[in-house]
Order: sequence, then C-alpha cells, then structure tokens
Amino acid sequence: MKVLFFGTPDIAVPTLAALFAESSHDITVVTRIDKPRGRGLHIKPSPVKEFALSNNLQVLQPVSVKEETFISETEKSAYDLIVVVSFGQIMPERLIRAAKYASINSHFSLLPKLRGAAPINRAIMNGDKETGVTVQFIDFKLDSGDVLLRESSQILPGDDAGSLGSRLAELSAKLILEAVAIIEKGKPTRRPQEHSKATQAPKITKEELHIDWEKSAEEIHNRIRGLAPLPGASALLSGQNIKILKSRPFTENLKLSPGQLGPVSGEGVAVGTGAGVLLVLELKPEGRKAMPAADFSRGHKVEGKVFDRFVKERKK
Repeated sequence: MKVLFFGTPDIAVPTLAALFAESSHDITVVTRIDKPRGRGLHIKPSPVKEFALSNNLQVLQPVSVKEETFISETEKSAYDLIVVVSFGQIMPERLIRAAKYASINSHFSLLPKLRGAAPINRAIMNGDKETGVTVQFIDFKLDSGDVLLRESSQILPGDDAGSLGSRLAELSAKLILEAVAIIEKGKPTRRPQEHSKATQAPKITKEELHIDWEKSAEEIHNRIRGLAPLPGASALLSGQNIKILKSRPFTENLKLSPGQLGPVSGEGVAVGTGAGVLLVLELKPEGRKAMPAADFSRGHKVEGKVFDRFVKERKK
C-alpha cells in the first residue's frame, strides 16, 4: 500500500519501523519541523525523521498540515492509507479524506477514555490500573472516530510515563499492522465510540508540574511517576527548582508536616504530605544530573527543611 505516515516523537517510531519492515508498503513520512532539543537546545530532527532518513524514506515537514499547498499535494499523490501516531497537529477534513481507503490513528488509551494530548501521563496521574491502545478511524472531532481495534495493557505499580509509553508504543505497532491487513482485505468493522463515557486527557500545563504537598502521598506519587522522566514533577527547596523523578509511599509512621523533609535512609528521604509520608528516591537538581535522593539530602543537610510553595507568576 502507498502509506502517508504522520508522527513525531520516540513513541511513534516503533509503529513506523513495523510498517517499514513490511516491504510491500511504499511509505512517505510527515513529521514536525526541526526544533531545539536536548541540553544545548541545538536544532535537531524529530526521532521519526531520524528513523526515516536512516532508512531512505521521503520526509515532508510542513509548518502546518492546514497549509493549502500541502493538502493539495497530498490529494494529488493518491495515497491508499494515512496513518497517524502522535503527530502533534489536528488533521483538517480535506486531509482526512485524501486517503483512498482510510485515515487511521493509533491513540494511547482505551477510547473513549482519555481523549486528548496526554493520555499516558494522565492514566498514571489518575491512579488507573489499566490503559491500552485504540486504532480509530480519524474523525473531524478529536479522538472521537469509530474504533477499528482496541487492546488493553496493565499499568504496573512501578511504571512511569516512560516505561508505560514504551510498552504502548510496541502495542501500537502490533495493532497498526493488524489494522492495515484488515483494511487491505476490504472488511474493516467500524464500532462507534460511546461518547457519553468519554473522559479527557488535555496537555499537561506548567502549573501541574508543581507538587502540592497538601495532597496525599498516593496522589503525589502518581503525579511524580505520571510526569517522569519528562517533563518531571517540580519541587522548590530554598528557591532551587528540583525535579522529583522516583518515589513511593512510606509505610513508617512519621509525624511530618506537608512538604517537611524528614529522616534520610539509604533508600531515600521522607517528606510529609497532606495524608501520609512520601519517600523520595531519585531527584534532579536544577542544572545537574539525576541522582539518588539520599545522596543529595545528606550533602545538603535537608532534614527538617520544608519545600517552598510555588507562587503563581503574575502576567505582566
């Protein structure tokens, strides 16, 4: 099949790689424009572009998929199938209709649950025990298309957004190959979503990165792992921004006020919350590499100190 693949981050690469491995497909790749990435903020191609170039695939990089020139060229190119995996822009109606057979999207949740930009993060932040991948026919409303395939995946207690995302990326690759085979046979079954049961997973805001120590230890723990490894949940200590990367609820009975740092063990440092105690295991001080929380805590003598409150910035 002649396939137009839309994708940008690492999580989209396994699906592209699976399609590429099926040598019968003629693939053109569409990805976002090169942007500053990494510590030095150098202009770099997206992970999807890097894979495409290394495998001699044609790459297109429109500033916006709503550009008239891009849509017209897509229509003229007569693609059989459009596949979208974590691209980062909403597809206009003409583009959706440009494919001969179908335009499909791999979404990282069990639709209609968690529609939106951050389903993996929010599944963990919500404390969910299960999520999955849905292959849907792209509709004109966000993540509301008819379902072609859907498969669940357990959220493990030790998962963060990175580990869960890696598993779901592999599941996406498997399901997209199944979906393409079904479409090639000409017998896809479309199952409408139960829109009344829809929940939302909007993009993570800057304010949501800030840890509120008045919340319970369980809620904070889920937020930390739902935001790890990137962008990372933030805490302020003596004015220094610290990313908290790993934690677990602490079972020992300690009397600590919310945000107060307590005893340091070989495993980590205890912090008080609104309900229970959290053991912080790994953190990343501003401008430094990630390290065990116990090492940082001993070096900075944090026991008894209290994390600062984030103050909302005023708009100028």
